[in-house]
This record gives sequence, C-alpha cells and structure tokens, in this order.
Amino acid sequence: MTTAFEQLTLASGLTLKNRVFMAPMTTQSADENGFVNDELVTYYRERAKDVGAIVVECGYVQRNGMAFPGGVGLSTDDHIAGLAKIAEAIKQQGSVPIMQIYHGGRMVRPELLPDGSVAIAPSAIAACRHGCVEPKALTVDEIEQLIVDFGLATERAIKAGFAGVEIHGANTYLIQQFFSPHSNRRDDQWGGDIEKRARFPLAIVDVVKSTVKKCLGDKPFVVGYRFSPEELEKPGINYDDTLFLLEKLAHKGLDYLHFSTGQAVQTSIIDLHDKQPLIDKLIQNRSETLAKIPVMGVGSIKQAKDLDNAFAHGFDLVSVGKALIVEPRWLQKVQDGEEVLNFMHIEDCKARHVPETVWDIIGPSMEKEEKSYLNKQAPRKEFVPGTYVERFADFHGMVHVEVTLDRVSIQKIDVTGKSLAPGVTIDAFTEMARRIKEKDGTDDVDVVSGATESCQSVLEAVDRIIAKATGTKMSKNKLPELPWLPDELSVDESQIEENIETDVVIVGCGVAGTCAVRAAAEEGAKVVVIEKADSPQCRSGEYAIINGKVQARWGRDNFNVDEMVDRFMRECSYRIKRPIVSRWAKNCADVFDWFISAKPDMWICETQRSPVPDEHADFFLEPMEHPLPPHYNYKNEDYPTYPTSVHFVPSQAPMINANFQKALDTGNVDARFGHFVEKLLKDGDKVTGVIARNAATGKYVRIIAKRGVVLATGDYGSNKKMVDHYCPEISESGVKNIWLNRDVEGNLTNTGDGHKLGAQIGARIQQHHAPMTHNMGGPFGMAGGLGNNPFLFLNKHGKRFMNEEVPGQQLENQIEMQPDNICYQLFDNQWREQLAYMPAAHGTVSYYDNDEVKNHPKCSLSHIGDKEFQHEVDEGNVLVADTLPELLAQLDIDQETALKSIERYNQLAQAGYDEDFAKSPSRLFAINQGPFYAVRFVTTTMLTCLGGLESDEDSHTYDVDRNVIKGLYVAGNVQGNRVAVEYPICMKGVSHSMAMFYGYVAGKNCANQI
Repeated sequence: MTTAFEQLTLASGLTLKNRVFMAPMTTQSADENGFVNDELVTYYRERAKDVGAIVVECGYVQRNGMAFPGGVGLSTDDHIAGLAKIAEAIKQQGSVPIMQIYHGGRMVRPELLPDGSVAIAPSAIAACRHGCVEPKALTVDEIEQLIVDFGLATERAIKAGFAGVEIHGANTYLIQQFFSPHSNRRDDQWGGDIEKRARFPLAIVDVVKSTVKKCLGDKPFVVGYRFSPEELEKPGINYDDTLFLLEKLAHKGLDYLHFSTGQAVQTSIIDLHDKQPLIDKLIQNRSETLAKIPVMGVGSIKQAKDLDNAFAHGFDLVSVGKALIVEPRWLQKVQDGEEVLNFMHIEDCKARHVPETVWDIIGPSMEKEEKSYLNKQAPRKEFVPGTYVERFADFHGMVHVEVTLDRVSIQKIDVTGKSLAPGVTIDAFTEMARRIKEKDGTDDVDVVSGATESCQSVLEAVDRIIAKATGTKMSKNKLPELPWLPDELSVDESQIEENIETDVVIVGCGVAGTCAVRAAAEEGAKVVVIEKADSPQCRSGEYAIINGKVQARWGRDNFNVDEMVDRFMRECSYRIKRPIVSRWAKNCADVFDWFISAKPDMWICETQRSPVPDEHADFFLEPMEHPLPPHYNYKNEDYPTYPTSVHFVPSQAPMINANFQKALDTGNVDARFGHFVEKLLKDGDKVTGVIARNAATGKYVRIIAKRGVVLATGDYGSNKKMVDHYCPEISESGVKNIWLNRDVEGNLTNTGDGHKLGAQIGARIQQHHAPMTHNMGGPFGMAGGLGNNPFLFLNKHGKRFMNEEVPGQQLENQIEMQPDNICYQLFDNQWREQLAYMPAAHGTVSYYDNDEVKNHPKCSLSHIGDKEFQHEVDEGNVLVADTLPELLAQLDIDQETALKSIERYNQLAQAGYDEDFAKSPSRLFAINQGPFYAVRFVTTTMLTCLGGLESDEDSHTYDVDRNVIKGLYVAGNVQGNRVAVEYPICMKGVSHSMAMFYGYVAGKNCANQI
C-alpha cells in the first residue's frame, strides 16, 4: 500500500518529498482588487513546513470571475508581486507552491461583480443556488478570450515563482459549467453532446500546457486538474460523464487529477443506493492510460487513520484541508503518532496565523467538531426509553422528527416534511434519518449536499431529543465568539493576600456604583465597593428627570410619561426593553429626590439664568432650557427634545461625593480604591464573589458576596477592540473617543471591564450597540460657534445634503457620509433674531443673551451673547467675511457650486417652502445680509459607547438562554437593553439619570436578593 511519506516523481519531472498536499481553501482575505497581504503570506508559510505541496486558493483569471468576497486576483500583472511572496514563503519551508486558477462563471453573485458587469456562463441558465441570477450566455469571441486569459494567468503564476498550477474544473465554477448538461445548453462547437461539452475544459488544459512550454521549455512545472465527480442538478454530471472527461484528460500529460468531494472515500451523492466508493469505481473502470495519472483524494482527512484509509482505497496523493488550518504542523504530528484536535477557538487564530476572514468561514464547523470531540470523551448517558417528537419550521412548511429510543440506542427515526431544496434530487429528510440511525446519533453525520440548512435543522432536532431523553440541559442558543475577550484569570492560592466575606460587592464607583453602594448600605447590607481609580468617578452633570417634586418648582411636572417612553423606544428602533425605560421614566424623579437629599443645602435655581448666592456659587442645580425659547414647542417637532433636564453646575462631582459619604456614614461600607476586579466567582449557577488585584501590592483579594455582585463598571469606549467589534463605523469614520478619567495605574477607566467579566461566565451581551456621537457643532463637534443650529449646511462640493433640522446624532450620521467627513454651516448677520426660532435641543444655541447674571455663567450649549460670539470669531471657530465670495474663499469648498446652492436656498426661503429637503418654513432663513459667517463641521468625538449585558427592570443579568444569572446585577453603562442603535436625543442626560436610577435599583435588589 502506498503511504503518505513516500516520494513521488510527477510526469513533469518534479519530485514531491511526500504525498500529502494542503488543499486549496478560500480565505477571503484579499482586498477588493484581489491583492494579497502579509497576513496571508504568513498563513501559507506556517503550513508549508511538512506537506509535499500547497495548492494556493483559486485566483480569478478575469475580474468578473471572483465568486466570493476577498478573492485572490490573477487577472493582471499587478497581482504577481504579492503572489510571489506566497510562492517564495512556501518554497523556503521546503514545500512546492501550486496556484489554482479559475473563473466563477454563473456562480458569481451580482454584488461581487464590477460595476456594469453581469455574470457569464455557457448558457443563460441560473444556478440552483441562493443569490445566483440568470447569467449572460458567452459569445464565441468571449469564450476564446477566456481561454487566452487562462493562459495569461498561468504565465503570471510562473512569473510569481509557482512550481505549478491546478486548473479548477470543479465546484460548479465556469470550467465545470461548460461540461455540465445543466449549465451548458449551447448548440455550437462549445456545447451539445458530451464531446462538445468537454471541449472547453480540454482547451483550458491545452493553453496552460502550451504556456508552460513557451515560458519554461522542458523545465518541471506541475499541471493538475480538479474535478467534481457528480453534481446534483438535473440534468447534471454523473459518474459516467466524469469518467469520459478523465479519459480525455489522461491524454494531455497531466501531473495529477484531484477529486473535489466532502469525503475522500465518498459514494455517489445522486444514487444513494450505490454504496461503492467513487475512487473504487474509478480504479475498477479506468483505462491503462488514465491509470498512469496520479489521483488525489480530499475530504474529512482529520487523523492518521483517515490518511491511511484514503491510500488503502488507491489514492496516489491526498490533500488535507481544515485540519491544516487548525494545526499547521498536522502532518508532523500525524507522523509522530499524535492525535490531533480537529477544532480551535477564535482566540487561537492569532497564534496559529489564521486570518479572521477564515474564521468567519470555518467557525460553525469548529463548533460541530468540538461538540463531537467532547461527546466522545464523555460516554452518553442512558436514555429514558420512549418515543420523542420535535418540530421545526422549514422553508416549505413544518417538519416532524420522531425518534424511538431504548436505553442505549436509536431504534427508529422518522423525518416527515417537504424536502424541496433547489437542485436536490433525493429525499433529504429520509436520507438524514438513515444516516443518523446508522451513526446512532448526530456526531460525524454529514448533511445532504444542496440541503444544508434543512438537514442541519434535523440534526439539531435530534440533539434536542437526545438531551430530553438523557435529562441533559441543552442550550438552544450559543454565545457569539468574542475576539476582544481575554482568557479567564487563573490565580494560585499563593497570590491571594486577603480573604473577605461580605453581603454585597459593588464593582465600580461611578454614578451607578455610588448609588448602588448607598442603596445597599442603607438596606443594612455589608458592602465592599471596588474601584480601580483613587476615588469615586464622574464627569459633567446633565440629568433627565421626568415630573416629580423638583420639576414642579418650574411647572414641568405634567408630562405624559407613556408618550415619552414610546418616543424613546422609537428612537432606539425597538431594540431595547420597554419595561427598563418605563420603570425609569415613571420613578426617576423619586430616586432623584433621594439622590439630592445627600446634599440638602444645594441651591436650586429658578431659571437657567437666575442669580446664585455667593455661598452656593461653587455648586448648584439649574433647569435646562427654562423658560423655553418663545417660538419653540416640542410638541410640534419631528425630533422633540422634552424640557425635562437639569444640570449640576459646574459638575456633579460634589453630589456624587456627598452620596458616597452618605454610604460611608452607615458604617456598612468597605471601600477598596486602586483595586481591579479580574474574575467573578461562581458556585454552581450563582455568582458568589470576585477576585480583585490590589494595584499597590500586585496580589489578589478574594471577596465572597453572600447576596450578590453588582457590576457598575461603565462602558468600553476606550477599548478599541470592543468598539471595532460592536461599532466598526466609529473607526471607519475616524470618530475619536474622548475620556479623561484614569485609574491608579494611569490608564483610561472605560475599558469594558464588566462586559469582560460577565462574558467570561456566559452572560449574554445585547446586540445593536449605540455610540454616543451626537454632534454638538463647532469645529470639533463638541460645541462652539452657534452649536449645531439648523442654518444652511453645504458639503465640500458645495452641495446641500440634508434637512438641517435633524438633531445632533442624526447630524453626525449625515456628516459621516460626506466627502472627507466635513461640511460647513453658513449664516448671516441676522443670527441674533433667528436664535429664538431654534429648537431647544442637544447642541443648539437658542438664546441670544447679553446679560451678566450673578454667579451663573452661560451654558455654551444653549446661550450666547455678542461677547461670546466675538470670542468664537477671534479663536477662528467662526469664519467671517463681508461678502459670500470672500467667505467661501476661506473654505475648502467648490465655490461656484456653493454660490448656486446658496442662491437656491434663498429662493426656497423667499417662497416659504423647502421643496428640496422639507425644512420647516420657520427656520428657512435666507442668507443675504452681511457680514456672513461659516463654521467648519467634522465628525464629533464619541462620549461613550452604550451596550451592555442583557438586563431587565430589576437589574438582573441573563445567560445565553436568557435565564437570570443568580447573584449578578448590573447598572450604568454596563447594563444592556437601555439604549440601542443610536443614542436617543428626546431627553438630555438620559445616561446619567438611568445610571443613578438603576444603581439604586441594583443596590436594593442585590441587598435583598430580589
């Protein structure tokens, strides 16, 4: 019997050191133009140390032939340099580099085609695959050009230093499409009977061989051919057709023929009653000429026994796929007699040099392999005998799975339902039942080709039945892979410097944490609070407070709460939980009274600009936008901002410190600043404590919490990996993160600590996170000038692009879509009178105010006078000129188009109707009285990134199946399901207010184990 480690000299004269190839596998890691990167070079280098040859993933010979995103290009000479790095890397490790060449034909989906292109094929027959459309039938001239381009691609592979090419005539791509009676309905020299359908594949071989001869003469250069022995379509390629083609190819002097199958020793996929492996059938029926061409097998080669079995059936060569992704030194380990694991985790990708795009492809199969491995390690429990039924909805109706079990095995399985997958010619459900019965379970059961999703649903249904019958708890869901999640901390007992037992642990001492500490302590619980900074943390001081005693001072205590909650839900696209928002909205005023009771001497202003006594000048509370501008009525706004917000001036720090002192005064609080919680402790399914690192000593404190743990750790805006994972648009648009608070080690504090701790114990994280990126105007997006007031906005091309009345969050969205992410706000000398018509919203300046009020500075986000405006001009934040042409000359803008846009805008203002963008007439101000002003707008900075552990109105957390995790509570920005998609602008200070409220709820509930 041939063995894997024998040498083989091919017909071209090249000698392989062994008979194992790395199979060609798509990585989808090239850029949009097909150019490879250094990561891909390393990926192949690491896998070239042991195998005889590597067939590099298919390179398209024409740009319209790229059948998957991130495909490698071989269509221009520009591709040579990058591919040369791969070829050289493989050769340096002692392996033979072979380049696979192909064209996707009708398998190229529309979104992958270059602009103006359509998919091509021998005939205008769409593939029986999701997303494929009817292709354009190739003309004779186009066919001849394709043949030329395969030759040119071969020449490029030679110039790149490859030692061979493999012609990809498999997997339903273009070459196979010419041979298939399903996709080739031509009646000329390129289609019709089987002889004519074989003409194109043979022509490709001829042009490749002639190109090699022209470029290299008689020097060794490998030419292989990959084929799919059968196809599911009717009419389609069958075994007899394939044998005909292989006999023709045998006369072309090929170096090898490469099966493309899911299993190396595979039987027919179209005649399930035929149990003879296809390789056996080929060996039995091939001619002497064909027998001289080495045949390569592929598919499910995972262990040494699989390799041996393939050679025992007569393969001359074997190619290995996923096993070499998982373990780059797979062949060496097999030779050494080691068992190799067939799965990996996403966090292994970096160490094993696997591009993330590869993980996107193999991730589901890795999960299946791991499940199979674990099942084999632990013997299956005995069944409770009986007949069990599961049902699921398939594309064509309900499917019923009925399984009869005795104590140890499956006795009978019936799957009933319609199996109508396109191109599948067999009853997939009947076949799946047979395979599951044969394996006595779902491990190592392959799905029926062409009906993958339906068959996978059958496997999952049987898994649920087995779980029922064995009394095994089975998760119906799976937590997603989290590339940002570090390994769980492992601490040796010698590293523990202190053991503490308490009732409640609060992790984080910001707004939410401080309120949780005070609430729990006032319930009589012993509390340990852990904060990685040196004191309680906070910033700014806006709070949304709905109705209640404080708002009654200003006559603002009669809002319709349900209406506000509905608005909040809509702004978050109904991706949040209404009970969380509703409970906060209806009760935040009472908790705010509790909150400010910590500092009973705080001055509360009558208006946003009323005088403040000297003794209170350093800290007071003001009502924002009170009284409202005379022409503003939030009820008439498309994007209302409810006047329910208050503002601690100059910041909320004194109030936070006062609340923390109230907690300390109970005598129930042990505060540990400069400590970092790095692990949650569990006993069974309950969280029972934490392990925290003491920054001063480098050792650890173990704290057992008898009642529970509250995570109040804030957001993750300073953790780039997490931001890129949940909100990639932030980096893509160049939005910066702004955060000033630092821990005792000098690092930023909002790094997603609670998210990591929760995820490590299986807590579910919400979807659709919401970066807080409301653009407040000015040159940095953080206020300045006249804020984000809805004057005229033009992009650098001089064009108007939106209804300017959109609030800050939506304004930011629009700016991120403009050329270079910039635009300009333009207004004229009538701005003073126009401010009164502006919305009292996030970032708008709606009060013209030259008054000086005792101890009460103007809020730059709402009030401005001549002095402040002139300061903005002097600082260069506002540009000014006597004429519009002079103003535009100062801007990076198409001046001619901008003048036309201003003229058009003035015409709309005069007409009193904005037929271009439907802006309200009351804010449609003509720009016609000098001097004229402009403010340059760019993308804003991100204040925080909201999206946390899935939660509810009791601050509970949830596992993957949305069961409550006992003993773990959340509050603040680590609490999920409060905000989603976009930060809501209907109230100012929502984040602070919810942190306060749910800090209070979490503290009380944890103390009382609710």
